[in-house]
Amino acid sequence: MDKNTQKLIFEKFYREQNGDIHNIKGHGLGLSYVKKIIDFHNGKILLESKKGTGTKFYITLKNI
Repeated sequence: MDKNTQKLIFEKFYREQNGDIHNIKGHGLGLSYVKKIIDFHNGKILLESKKGTGTKFYITLKNI
């Protein structure tokens, strides 16, 4: 995904649009919920993405 999409991916209801806007799957809630849960636990979520190759998500949680 491009850099602009990476900035928005954790926003509630955000879905990347590619071409046909009627063929977008999902509701855009999943990653916003993941981020909210990680934030609640004082963790971090980072992503590394290369357009056309894929995306990796890194989640760090503190030991209690």
